[in-house]
Amino acid sequence: IITVDEFVNNVDKFFDKDVCDFVEKFGMHTRNTLGATNTSHAYMNTVLSNAIAQKQFHPLNVLSKDEFDKLKPKNVKTAEMPNQKLALAQRGFHNKDIINIYLGKQKSDCLLPNGMHGSSIYTAYNDFTAQSYASQYSSSGKPGYVMSFLVDNEKGNTISDTNFRRNQFQEMRMKLPEIKNKIIEKCKALGKDDKYGQTMAHIFESTLKHDETFGPLLLGYDAVYVPSREFCLILNWKNVYAREDW
Repeated sequence: IITVDEFVNNVDKFFDKDVCDFVEKFGMHTRNTLGATNTSHAYMNTVLSNAIAQKQFHPLNVLSKDEFDKLKPKNVKTAEMPNQKLALAQRGFHNKDIINIYLGKQKSDCLLPNGMHGSSIYTAYNDFTAQSYASQYSSSGKPGYVMSFLVDNEKGNTISDTNFRRNQFQEMRMKLPEIKNKIIEKCKALGKDDKYGQTMAHIFESTLKHDETFGPLLLGYDAVYVPSREFCLILNWKNVYAREDW
């Protein structure tokens, strides 16, 4: 984890050629849904979030069924999951091929897909929600699948969405002018003109304001909890373990 001041002091390191090339690849759009145009949250900007996520990617850690089942919390109320040493999180979906992306065996532009709270791997810590998503896919003629994870709340860096908005997000908003100027200067150092730098700075500002998980991603958080909705939004697999049942 880094502080907001540490991020501001090193913002130029986040906007290297790879990140700029990634954003250019998608036409320098302030908001680009990376294929999520038919969802209720299609207004989200995932391009810059995913550009940064590419730089911070860590493959998913895998545990055997037995090892996973021994470690997972038992008889715990879902509301208490964020307070456990290891929180159980589940995701229901239809395409098992996505596991290859999680494991780093297949490259994807969209490591963190869209959702109503931002760009992240959406998981629920109640079985009902995950199963309901899997069932939706089953009714469409595709086999549903629920993938189970353990989020390490001791080794990992996690935070609630409420705490982040009250603290670091407000700090980042206050420092936006300084951050944007540094982005413009970094773009100049990469040989870009003023218009390019201003566009990139605008994309940063828009992403920070509209993608609730972008700020935590920049500061190095592995996951964001949304207690009011019983969601765990995974940003990085570094301190997350999966039950190998595929």
